[in-house]
Amino acid sequence: MVMGKKRRRILLLVLLFAFSSSSIFAKSKVKLKMWTHHRHMGSFLQNTVKIFNQSVGREKGIEISLRIIGDDAWSTFQEAQRRGDGPDLYSSGFITGYANPFMEGAVAALDDLPGFEEWKAQWPEWYWIEGLTMYQGRIYSIPIQLFNSRLIYNRDLFRAVGRDPDQPPRSYEELKVIAREITAQMKGEAFGFAYCAADSWPMEWMPSQWAEANGDPAYWDWHRGQWAMEGYRRVFQLIVDLQQEGMLFPGAVNLTNDALRAQFAEGRIGMMMGESWDVGVFMDQFPTKCDWAVAPIPTYDGKFHGKSRAMLVGGFWN
Repeated sequence: MVMGKKRRRILLLVLLFAFSSSSIFAKSKVKLKMWTHHRHMGSFLQNTVKIFNQSVGREKGIEISLRIIGDDAWSTFQEAQRRGDGPDLYSSGFITGYANPFMEGAVAALDDLPGFEEWKAQWPEWYWIEGLTMYQGRIYSIPIQLFNSRLIYNRDLFRAVGRDPDQPPRSYEELKVIAREITAQMKGEAFGFAYCAADSWPMEWMPSQWAEANGDPAYWDWHRGQWAMEGYRRVFQLIVDLQQEGMLFPGAVNLTNDALRAQFAEGRIGMMMGESWDVGVFMDQFPTKCDWAVAPIPTYDGKFHGKSRAMLVGGFWN
């Protein structure tokens, strides 16, 4: 995580320096707007912007303003774009709502930045992948983010039902037994497990990595070069079983990831699928009121079937 933060800081400062090196900006103070939906690292970004404004920005006559937005702010983004008042920089994982953000002009190619060729030369050639870091031969991002999934669980609820908080479930059957105990003993105050089915993006993230922990290719089979939806079967059967027995937090089909994490922070969820960024979420965005921990992904039989992949994401700022 420390290396990830360093790389994000380096890329952000590189992009900001690229703006500062243009002769257009050298004559007068320039104000640039930056939007991000990465609320889990809001304090880190605010500090980075502050450092830039007080150092390079002050020297070059540039001031950055940072706005932290929600995942569902795409309509606000589009309206700002129509007014010509959109951000100069925004986090690339943000869903803009455009069918093709490249054609809409919502994404700028890095090729156009001053000093681009010198900057590009510091990265290996395998960074430039059409469809990931490139679009129609032009470079829009670099792969700087790695994510992986884990089981996040409430240690306080484990204690409340007589479970050792240092012994999280290793199999699906163990998970269901613990979820059943939490749901039954908490009598509506908390539930054993939760899943955010209202969002579409988690399909590619948490469940696919849980499937891979079972040894099943999911979402995309990199060996055969084809879709691998069958790999989800065991994972979603687990969620269906939890739902049918009443152990899943109510309203899963309408539960967004933010809503789920807010409920977990309040101590109302025993276990959940989580990503590496959730550590920051539960420290800053939704500070938890419970003792919580992270554990390896349970498997269908409790055995080790190999590591799930760390997901590579291209880009950070558009």
